[in-house]
Amino acid sequence: MKKNDFLFFTFFFISLSLMAQTDCSEGRYKDSLFTVDVLEDVVYGSNYNYLSINSTLRMDIYQPQGDVAIKRPLIIIAPGGSFVAENKQDYPTQILCQKFASLGYVAVGMDYRVGVLFPTQEQFRKALLRATHDMRAVVRYFRKDAATSNVYKVDTNIIVVGGSSAGAFMALHVGYLDKISEILSQEIDTTNLGGVEGLSGNPGYSSKVNYIVNLCGALGDTSFMEAGNIPVISMHGTNDNTVPYASGKAVGIIYVEGSATIKKRADNIGVENPFYSFYGADHVPYDASLNLSSYELYMDTTFAFVRDHLYNWICGGSSFVTNYKNEGIKISPNPFHEFTEISAIVPFQNASLEIIDITGKSVARYENMNDHKIIIHRKGLSNGLYLYKIYEHNILRSTGKLSIQ
Repeated sequence: MKKNDFLFFTFFFISLSLMAQTDCSEGRYKDSLFTVDVLEDVVYGSNYNYLSINSTLRMDIYQPQGDVAIKRPLIIIAPGGSFVAENKQDYPTQILCQKFASLGYVAVGMDYRVGVLFPTQEQFRKALLRATHDMRAVVRYFRKDAATSNVYKVDTNIIVVGGSSAGAFMALHVGYLDKISEILSQEIDTTNLGGVEGLSGNPGYSSKVNYIVNLCGALGDTSFMEAGNIPVISMHGTNDNTVPYASGKAVGIIYVEGSATIKKRADNIGVENPFYSFYGADHVPYDASLNLSSYELYMDTTFAFVRDHLYNWICGGSSFVTNYKNEGIKISPNPFHEFTEISAIVPFQNASLEIIDITGKSVARYENMNDHKIIIHRKGLSNGLYLYKIYEHNILRSTGKLSIQ
Protein backbone atom coordinates (compact mmCIF):
# COMPACT_ATOMS: atom_id res chain seq x y z
CA MET A 1 0.00 0.00 0.00
CA LYS A 2 1.32 3.47 -0.89
CA LYS A 3 2.12 5.85 1.97
CA ASN A 4 -0.58 8.37 1.01
CA ASP A 5 -3.14 5.55 0.71
CA PHE A 6 -2.22 4.36 4.20
CA LEU A 7 -2.61 7.91 5.56
CA PHE A 8 -5.99 8.25 3.87
CA PHE A 9 -7.30 5.03 5.40
CA THR A 10 -5.87 5.97 8.80
CA PHE A 11 -7.76 9.28 8.69
CA PHE A 12 -10.88 7.46 7.40
CA PHE A 13 -10.95 5.03 10.32
CA ILE A 14 -10.24 7.78 12.85
CA SER A 15 -13.17 9.68 11.34
CA LEU A 16 -15.39 6.61 11.71
CA SER A 17 -14.41 6.40 15.37
CA LEU A 18 -15.34 10.06 15.92
CA MET A 19 -18.63 9.59 14.07
CA ALA A 20 -19.60 6.77 16.43
CA GLN A 21 -19.36 9.19 19.37
CA THR A 22 -20.96 12.23 17.72
CA ASP A 23 -24.70 12.84 17.65
CA CYS A 24 -25.46 14.33 14.24
CA SER A 25 -29.19 13.67 14.37
CA GLU A 26 -31.98 16.17 13.74
CA GLY A 27 -29.81 18.52 11.74
CA ARG A 28 -27.11 19.16 14.33
CA TYR A 29 -24.03 20.88 12.87
CA LYS A 30 -25.93 21.38 9.61
CA ASP A 31 -28.97 23.51 10.49
CA SER A 32 -29.35 26.54 12.73
CA LEU A 33 -31.31 24.87 15.52
CA PHE A 34 -30.46 27.07 18.50
CA THR A 35 -30.55 30.60 19.75
CA VAL A 36 -27.18 31.59 21.18
CA ASP A 37 -25.95 32.64 24.61
CA VAL A 38 -22.71 34.64 24.85
CA LEU A 39 -20.47 34.72 27.89
CA GLU A 40 -18.13 37.69 27.41
CA ASP A 41 -14.60 38.36 28.63
CA VAL A 42 -13.84 34.98 30.17
CA VAL A 43 -10.19 34.98 31.28
CA TYR A 44 -8.24 32.10 29.76
CA GLY A 45 -4.70 33.12 30.70
CA SER A 46 -2.07 35.83 30.87
CA ASN A 47 1.38 36.53 29.47
CA TYR A 48 3.85 39.29 28.76
CA ASN A 49 3.25 41.40 25.67
CA TYR A 50 5.81 42.91 23.30
CA LEU A 51 6.52 45.70 25.85
CA SER A 52 7.13 43.12 28.61
CA ILE A 53 3.89 44.12 30.35
CA ASN A 54 1.81 41.27 31.74
CA SER A 55 -1.50 41.11 29.87
CA THR A 56 -4.73 39.38 30.85
CA LEU A 57 -6.11 37.26 27.99
CA ARG A 58 -9.86 37.00 27.44
CA MET A 59 -12.36 35.27 25.20
CA ASP A 60 -16.09 35.31 24.42
CA ILE A 61 -17.83 31.93 24.60
CA TYR A 62 -20.89 31.35 22.38
CA GLN A 63 -23.12 28.41 23.35
CA PRO A 64 -26.29 26.89 21.90
CA GLN A 65 -29.09 27.85 24.29
CA GLY A 66 -30.99 24.92 25.75
CA ASP A 67 -28.73 22.32 24.17
CA VAL A 68 -28.75 19.05 26.11
CA ALA A 69 -25.92 17.33 24.22
CA ILE A 70 -23.37 15.66 26.50
CA LYS A 71 -20.46 16.53 24.20
CA ARG A 72 -20.15 19.28 21.62
CA PRO A 73 -17.48 20.23 19.07
CA LEU A 74 -15.39 23.30 19.84
CA ILE A 75 -14.47 25.91 17.24
CA ILE A 76 -12.04 28.69 18.19
CA ILE A 77 -11.99 31.74 15.91
CA ALA A 78 -9.35 34.46 16.11
CA PRO A 79 -9.75 37.90 14.49
CA GLY A 80 -7.31 39.56 12.12
CA GLY A 81 -5.38 42.78 12.50
CA SER A 82 -1.88 42.19 11.10
CA PHE A 83 -0.60 41.43 14.62
CA VAL A 84 -0.71 45.12 15.52
CA ALA A 85 -4.39 45.24 16.53
CA GLU A 86 -7.24 42.78 17.14
CA ASN A 87 -10.84 42.71 18.32
CA LYS A 88 -12.64 39.49 19.24
CA GLN A 89 -15.92 41.27 18.60
CA ASP A 90 -15.19 42.36 15.05
CA TYR A 91 -17.79 41.55 12.39
CA PRO A 92 -16.31 38.32 10.95
CA THR A 93 -15.52 36.82 14.36
CA GLN A 94 -18.88 37.63 15.92
CA ILE A 95 -20.91 36.46 12.93
CA LEU A 96 -19.01 33.18 12.51
CA CYS A 97 -19.20 32.42 16.23
CA GLN A 98 -22.94 33.14 16.28
CA LYS A 99 -23.55 30.97 13.24
CA PHE A 100 -21.56 27.98 14.46
CA ALA A 101 -23.04 28.12 17.97
CA SER A 102 -26.50 28.08 16.39
CA LEU A 103 -25.55 24.73 14.77
CA GLY A 104 -24.62 23.17 18.12
CA TYR A 105 -20.92 24.03 18.46
CA VAL A 106 -19.28 25.74 21.38
CA ALA A 107 -17.73 28.72 19.55
CA VAL A 108 -15.05 31.01 20.92
CA GLY A 109 -13.92 34.44 19.80
CA MET A 110 -10.52 35.07 21.37
CA ASP A 111 -8.29 38.04 22.11
CA TYR A 112 -4.54 37.59 21.84
CA ARG A 113 -1.36 39.61 22.31
CA VAL A 114 -0.45 42.00 19.49
CA GLY A 115 2.24 44.57 18.83
CA VAL A 116 5.74 44.90 17.38
CA LEU A 117 8.65 47.09 18.44
CA PHE A 118 9.71 47.74 14.86
CA PRO A 119 8.12 46.85 11.47
CA THR A 120 10.61 44.09 10.69
CA GLN A 121 10.24 40.46 9.61
CA GLU A 122 11.73 39.22 12.89
CA GLN A 123 9.31 41.30 14.97
CA PHE A 124 6.26 40.09 13.06
CA ARG A 125 7.38 36.47 13.35
CA LYS A 126 7.79 36.89 17.09
CA ALA A 127 4.32 38.48 17.29
CA LEU A 128 2.92 35.47 15.41
CA LEU A 129 4.56 33.07 17.86
CA ARG A 130 3.13 34.97 20.85
CA ALA A 131 -0.35 34.86 19.33
CA THR A 132 0.02 31.16 18.53
CA HIS A 133 0.94 30.52 22.18
CA ASP A 134 -2.27 32.29 23.19
CA MET A 135 -4.43 30.12 20.92
CA ARG A 136 -2.78 27.01 22.37
CA ALA A 137 -3.69 28.28 25.84
CA VAL A 138 -7.36 28.53 24.79
CA VAL A 139 -7.27 24.90 23.59
CA ARG A 140 -5.71 23.83 26.89
CA TYR A 141 -8.36 25.82 28.81
CA PHE A 142 -11.16 23.72 27.33
CA ARG A 143 -9.27 20.45 27.76
CA LYS A 144 -8.79 21.37 31.42
CA ASP A 145 -12.49 22.21 31.76
CA ALA A 146 -13.50 18.91 30.14
CA ALA A 147 -11.24 17.01 32.55
CA THR A 148 -12.48 18.83 35.66
CA SER A 149 -15.71 20.82 36.03
CA ASN A 150 -16.94 20.16 32.45
CA VAL A 151 -18.90 23.41 32.36
CA TYR A 152 -18.86 23.72 28.56
CA LYS A 153 -19.34 20.04 27.60
CA VAL A 154 -16.70 20.17 24.88
CA ASP A 155 -15.84 17.03 22.95
CA THR A 156 -12.05 17.13 23.10
CA ASN A 157 -11.87 14.81 20.08
CA ILE A 158 -13.35 17.55 17.88
CA ILE A 159 -11.46 20.82 18.34
CA VAL A 160 -11.32 23.23 15.41
CA VAL A 161 -9.04 26.29 15.30
CA GLY A 162 -9.46 29.02 12.74
CA GLY A 163 -9.65 32.69 12.03
CA SER A 164 -9.35 35.49 9.54
CA SER A 165 -6.05 36.86 8.26
CA ALA A 166 -3.72 36.98 11.30
CA GLY A 167 -6.17 34.66 13.08
CA ALA A 168 -5.73 32.15 10.26
CA PHE A 169 -1.93 32.45 10.56
CA MET A 170 -2.32 31.47 14.21
CA ALA A 171 -4.54 28.48 13.48
CA LEU A 172 -2.23 27.16 10.76
CA HIS A 173 0.79 27.38 13.04
CA VAL A 174 -1.04 25.78 15.97
CA GLY A 175 -1.86 22.89 13.64
CA TYR A 176 1.45 22.51 11.80
CA LEU A 177 4.30 24.19 13.72
CA ASP A 178 5.14 21.56 16.34
CA LYS A 179 8.93 21.48 16.64
CA ILE A 180 11.37 23.92 18.19
CA SER A 181 13.57 23.47 15.10
CA GLU A 182 10.75 24.91 12.96
CA ILE A 183 10.59 27.99 15.16
CA LEU A 184 14.35 28.42 15.00
CA SER A 185 14.25 28.01 11.21
CA GLN A 186 12.17 31.21 11.13
CA GLU A 187 15.00 33.01 12.97
CA ILE A 188 12.86 33.65 16.05
CA ASP A 189 14.58 34.21 19.37
CA THR A 190 12.64 31.94 21.73
CA THR A 191 14.23 33.31 24.91
CA ASN A 192 11.55 33.64 27.59
CA LEU A 193 8.80 32.81 25.06
CA GLY A 194 8.22 29.19 26.08
CA GLY A 195 9.16 27.18 23.01
CA VAL A 196 6.32 25.60 21.03
CA GLU A 197 3.65 25.60 23.73
CA GLY A 198 4.25 29.00 25.31
CA LEU A 199 3.44 30.27 28.79
CA SER A 200 -0.02 31.79 28.36
CA GLY A 201 -1.85 29.51 30.77
CA ASN A 202 -3.41 26.13 31.59
CA PRO A 203 -0.20 24.05 31.61
CA GLY A 204 -0.34 20.28 31.79
CA TYR A 205 -3.00 19.82 29.12
CA SER A 206 -2.62 19.10 25.41
CA SER A 207 -2.96 21.83 22.79
CA LYS A 208 -3.51 19.35 19.97
CA VAL A 209 -6.36 20.16 17.58
CA ASN A 210 -8.27 18.18 14.96
CA TYR A 211 -9.13 20.60 12.14
CA ILE A 212 -7.95 23.98 10.84
CA VAL A 213 -9.98 26.75 9.19
CA ASN A 214 -7.68 29.06 7.22
CA LEU A 215 -9.49 32.19 6.02
CA CYS A 216 -7.08 34.38 4.05
CA GLY A 217 -4.05 33.28 6.03
CA ALA A 218 -0.60 31.81 5.41
CA LEU A 219 2.21 29.68 6.82
CA GLY A 220 5.74 30.81 7.45
CA ASP A 221 6.87 27.72 5.55
CA THR A 222 4.72 24.94 4.09
CA SER A 223 7.46 22.44 5.02
CA PHE A 224 5.88 22.59 8.49
CA MET A 225 3.10 20.47 6.97
CA GLU A 226 3.92 16.76 7.04
CA ALA A 227 2.22 13.59 5.83
CA GLY A 228 -0.35 12.48 8.37
CA ASN A 229 -1.12 16.00 9.60
CA ILE A 230 -4.67 17.17 10.32
CA PRO A 231 -6.98 18.51 7.57
CA VAL A 232 -7.31 22.19 6.68
CA ILE A 233 -10.10 24.17 5.04
CA SER A 234 -8.78 27.20 3.14
CA MET A 235 -10.49 30.20 1.51
CA HIS A 236 -8.61 33.10 -0.08
CA GLY A 237 -9.10 36.01 -2.47
CA THR A 238 -7.13 35.69 -5.71
CA ASN A 239 -6.38 39.44 -5.65
CA ASP A 240 -5.39 39.64 -1.98
CA ASN A 241 -3.02 42.59 -1.56
CA THR A 242 -2.37 42.01 2.15
CA VAL A 243 -1.66 38.28 2.47
CA PRO A 244 -0.49 36.60 -0.76
CA TYR A 245 -2.84 34.14 -2.40
CA ALA A 246 0.21 31.97 -3.22
CA SER A 247 3.61 33.09 -1.93
CA GLY A 248 5.12 36.51 -1.22
CA LYS A 249 5.29 39.17 1.45
CA ALA A 250 2.41 39.76 3.86
CA VAL A 251 1.83 43.44 4.72
CA GLY A 252 4.85 44.07 2.49
CA ILE A 253 7.26 42.80 5.18
CA ILE A 254 7.18 39.12 6.10
CA TYR A 255 7.64 36.36 3.52
CA VAL A 256 4.90 33.74 3.81
CA GLU A 257 3.26 30.96 1.81
CA GLY A 258 -0.46 31.56 1.27
CA SER A 259 -3.45 29.33 0.71
CA ALA A 260 -2.71 28.29 -2.89
CA THR A 261 0.80 27.19 -1.91
CA ILE A 262 -0.61 25.44 1.16
CA LYS A 263 -3.00 23.54 -1.10
CA LYS A 264 -0.16 22.44 -3.37
CA ARG A 265 1.86 21.17 -0.42
CA ALA A 266 -1.16 19.44 1.14
CA ASP A 267 -2.01 17.71 -2.14
CA ASN A 268 1.56 16.47 -2.48
CA ILE A 269 1.66 14.90 1.00
CA GLY A 270 -1.91 13.59 1.15
CA VAL A 271 -3.41 16.02 3.66
CA GLU A 272 -7.13 16.75 3.13
CA ASN A 273 -7.56 20.39 2.13
CA PRO A 274 -10.81 21.64 0.58
CA PHE A 275 -9.97 25.00 -0.99
CA TYR A 276 -12.18 27.86 -2.17
CA SER A 277 -10.90 30.82 -4.19
CA PHE A 278 -12.73 34.14 -3.99
CA TYR A 279 -12.08 35.03 -7.63
CA GLY A 280 -11.11 38.66 -8.12
CA ALA A 281 -11.51 39.45 -4.41
CA ASP A 282 -9.10 41.29 -2.14
CA HIS A 283 -8.34 40.55 1.51
CA VAL A 284 -11.09 39.13 3.79
CA PRO A 285 -13.95 39.99 1.39
CA TYR A 286 -16.59 38.88 3.92
CA ASP A 287 -15.61 41.66 6.38
CA ALA A 288 -18.17 44.48 6.41
CA SER A 289 -15.51 47.04 7.36
CA LEU A 290 -13.40 46.20 4.30
CA ASN A 291 -16.02 45.41 1.67
CA LEU A 292 -19.18 47.50 1.87
CA SER A 293 -20.73 46.28 -1.38
CA SER A 294 -21.08 42.50 -1.18
CA TYR A 295 -19.68 41.32 2.16
CA GLU A 296 -22.93 39.52 3.10
CA LEU A 297 -22.76 37.28 0.03
CA TYR A 298 -19.12 36.51 0.76
CA MET A 299 -19.96 35.77 4.41
CA ASP A 300 -22.76 33.41 3.38
CA THR A 301 -20.34 31.56 1.11
CA THR A 302 -17.61 31.48 3.76
CA PHE A 303 -19.90 30.08 6.44
CA ALA A 304 -21.49 27.51 4.11
CA PHE A 305 -18.17 26.21 2.78
CA VAL A 306 -16.66 25.77 6.26
CA ARG A 307 -19.89 24.39 7.74
CA ASP A 308 -20.32 21.76 5.04
CA HIS A 309 -16.79 20.40 5.16
CA LEU A 310 -16.69 20.30 8.96
CA TYR A 311 -20.06 18.54 8.95
CA ASN A 312 -18.83 15.90 6.52
CA TRP A 313 -15.69 15.29 8.58
CA ILE A 314 -17.50 15.20 11.91
CA CYS A 315 -20.60 13.31 10.80
CA GLY A 316 -19.28 11.36 7.82
CA GLY A 317 -20.41 11.16 4.22
CA SER A 318 -20.43 13.86 1.58
CA SER A 319 -24.14 14.32 0.96
CA PHE A 320 -24.26 17.78 2.47
CA VAL A 321 -22.43 20.00 -0.01
CA THR A 322 -23.58 23.37 -1.31
CA ASN A 323 -22.90 24.33 -4.93
CA TYR A 324 -20.41 27.09 -4.06
CA LYS A 325 -19.29 27.50 -7.66
CA ASN A 326 -22.52 29.34 -8.51
CA GLU A 327 -22.39 31.78 -5.58
CA GLY A 328 -23.02 35.33 -6.78
CA ILE A 329 -23.86 34.28 -10.35
CA LYS A 330 -27.24 34.93 -11.98
CA ILE A 331 -28.72 34.03 -15.39
CA SER A 332 -31.50 36.12 -16.88
CA PRO A 333 -33.63 35.45 -18.82
CA ASN A 334 -33.64 31.68 -18.59
CA PRO A 335 -35.34 30.20 -20.63
CA PHE A 336 -34.42 32.64 -23.42
CA HIS A 337 -35.11 33.06 -27.13
CA GLU A 338 -32.41 35.23 -28.72
CA PHE A 339 -29.90 35.91 -25.94
CA THR A 340 -29.34 35.70 -22.19
CA GLU A 341 -26.92 37.29 -19.74
CA ILE A 342 -24.78 35.60 -17.08
CA SER A 343 -23.75 38.15 -14.45
CA ALA A 344 -21.44 37.89 -11.44
CA ILE A 345 -20.78 40.14 -8.44
CA VAL A 346 -17.08 39.25 -8.68
CA PRO A 347 -15.98 39.88 -12.28
CA PHE A 348 -14.88 37.03 -14.48
CA GLN A 349 -11.13 36.94 -15.08
CA ASN A 350 -9.52 35.31 -18.10
CA ALA A 351 -12.65 33.18 -18.33
CA SER A 352 -13.87 30.75 -20.95
CA LEU A 353 -17.44 29.50 -21.35
CA GLU A 354 -18.48 26.25 -22.99
CA ILE A 355 -22.03 25.25 -23.99
CA ILE A 356 -22.80 21.52 -24.18
CA ASP A 357 -25.92 19.91 -25.62
CA ILE A 358 -27.81 16.95 -24.12
CA THR A 359 -25.66 14.45 -26.04
CA GLY A 360 -22.52 15.81 -24.39
CA LYS A 361 -21.30 17.60 -27.51
CA SER A 362 -19.66 21.02 -27.18
CA VAL A 363 -21.69 23.38 -29.41
CA ALA A 364 -20.32 26.83 -28.56
CA ARG A 365 -17.37 28.40 -26.78
CA TYR A 366 -16.46 31.93 -25.60
CA GLU A 367 -12.89 32.88 -24.68
CA ASN A 368 -10.90 35.57 -22.81
CA MET A 369 -13.77 37.18 -20.90
CA ASN A 370 -12.96 39.81 -18.27
CA ASP A 371 -16.13 41.50 -17.08
CA HIS A 372 -19.10 41.20 -14.72
CA LYS A 373 -21.31 39.98 -17.57
CA ILE A 374 -21.29 37.39 -20.32
CA ILE A 375 -23.85 37.75 -23.15
CA ILE A 376 -24.81 34.46 -24.80
CA HIS A 377 -26.50 34.54 -28.22
CA ARG A 378 -28.25 31.45 -29.53
CA LYS A 379 -26.35 31.67 -32.86
CA GLY A 380 -28.44 29.04 -34.60
CA LEU A 381 -28.73 26.71 -31.62
CA SER A 382 -31.91 24.65 -31.60
CA ASN A 383 -34.56 24.90 -28.92
CA GLY A 384 -33.84 22.68 -25.94
CA LEU A 385 -31.76 22.23 -22.79
CA TYR A 386 -28.02 22.90 -22.60
CA LEU A 387 -25.31 22.81 -19.95
CA TYR A 388 -22.86 25.68 -19.55
CA LYS A 389 -19.47 25.62 -17.85
CA ILE A 390 -17.37 28.67 -16.99
CA TYR A 391 -13.65 28.23 -16.30
CA GLU A 392 -11.21 30.77 -14.87
CA HIS A 393 -7.51 30.01 -15.13
CA ASN A 394 -8.55 26.48 -16.16
CA ILE A 395 -10.50 26.00 -12.89
CA LEU A 396 -14.26 25.44 -13.02
CA ARG A 397 -15.99 28.46 -11.45
CA SER A 398 -19.64 27.93 -12.40
CA THR A 399 -21.91 25.42 -14.08
CA GLY A 400 -25.64 25.32 -14.77
CA LYS A 401 -28.46 24.75 -17.24
CA LEU A 402 -29.63 26.92 -20.11
CA SER A 403 -33.00 26.58 -21.83
CA ILE A 404 -33.64 27.94 -25.33
CA GLN A 405 -37.25 28.31 -26.47
